[in-house]
Order: sequence, then C-alpha cells, then structure tokens
Amino acid sequence: PISMAGESKEELKPYETEPDAKGIKLVVSYRTDEDGVTYKVTKKVLVTKKITRVPKGVADRRKNWKKFGEVARVPRGELELGITYLGDDVAFEPTEVKQEDEKVEDKPEIAAITCRHCGGPHWSHKCVRKVDDTPEERPVRPGGYVAPHRRGNRTHDPEKEITTLRVSNLSEDCTDDDLRNVFSRFGYISRIYLARDRETGVAKGFAYVTFDMRADAEKAKENTAGVGLDHLIWSIDWARS
Repeated sequence: PISMAGESKEELKPYETEPDAKGIKLVVSYRTDEDGVTYKVTKKVLVTKKITRVPKGVADRRKNWKKFGEVARVPRGELELGITYLGDDVAFEPTEVKQEDEKVEDKPEIAAITCRHCGGPHWSHKCVRKVDDTPEERPVRPGGYVAPHRRGNRTHDPEKEITTLRVSNLSEDCTDDDLRNVFSRFGYISRIYLARDRETGVAKGFAYVTFDMRADAEKAKENTAGVGLDHLIWSIDWARS
C-alpha cells in the first residue's frame, strides 16, 4: 500500500488494466485507515478463461436479469468493482430413465402354515382330522439295548451311574500326582479335582476323582478305604450332586 495523502478524494477512483500477453492485470483500489490516511492498494491478478456450456434457456434468462443495489447505475458491460461474483456454473444433465413395462405374473399365494395331517392352512395340533401318529414300539431283539422307559418294572437308580469318588481328610501337602498314583491302577481316570484355597493355594483337605467306568470306581472305593497318606487316613464315598 502507498500513502496518497496529497491527492484529493475525487481523483482516487479504483480501476483495472487490461490483461497483458501473460494474462496478468493490475487491480487498483484505495482504502482509508482510522487516522484518515488513504492508501493505494495494487494487486496483480492472473486472468484465466474457462468456457462452460450453459443451456440456452438459462442464458436467455440471464440476459433479462435486472441489476439492483449500488450496481444498478453501472451500464451493462462495464466493470463492477467490489461486487461478489457467483461461482462457476456446474452443468447438470440428468439422464433419462427408461421405464420398461414389466409383466407381473400372478402367482398363487402360498400359506405360511401347512397342516401335516390334511394340508390345510392351520396348525397341525388344531386339525380336526388329527390322527395318532405315535410310532409303534418295535420288539427288542435278544441282547439288544432297551431304553430305561421300556424296561418294564425296572426302576432307574441314578445313584448307580455315579463314577466320581469324594476323597476327604487329605493333608495340605497332597497333590494331584499323589491321587493319580493311588487310583490310576484301578482304571482310567478322566478327571481329578483337588480343592485349594484361592489366595494361598493350599489344599483344603478333599478332592474328587472321576473314573470312566462305574466298575472301576467301585473297585477303587473298596480297595482304598482306610488308606493313609502323610499320617492321615482317607475317607472315601460317592460324590453327591
């Protein structure tokens, strides 16, 4: 900015020069600060031309637009300094969607619910034609498996299916290996659980030994009753659920 204190305000009019060969033009304007001093501001602007295609109807409407505000007195074609220009126009050409007539065939409605007795659209248990579809019990061949509910007057004793022994009165130094060394000779052991304190990790004095077969568990219970370890005699019983 250059101070223009010596010139009159009537001579200080903003103007622009024509673009040179490189497309650069000068834009000169003036501004006044709080102390009343007027400054000349010169800007170099690079002018670029961009051609955009606008529909003919839009171009015709723009020709008939009337100016308003401070630029209403400026003749058409002259520069309108200090006016905000609109941004670049974006050409939008919507594509035409061809609507093809689709032939919709009438399909018979299929019921979501079908009765397995009569094929009607209702629940099977509400059908009036319901028949007893319980399969007939087939005779069991000799030596074959018989389900518990088909064993006549035989009663099902869940106690006889337990294969886990509860070993109590164990010392604090007892480990899983000590229990496995004693009980593994009677059969396959599927699991050993030795109860321990969560904080100290010391054995609480009891454990559970689970065999794969009931007969092996019975054999171990009979032969290990009264066995002692670390000067303590074990107490062995069936584990209760």
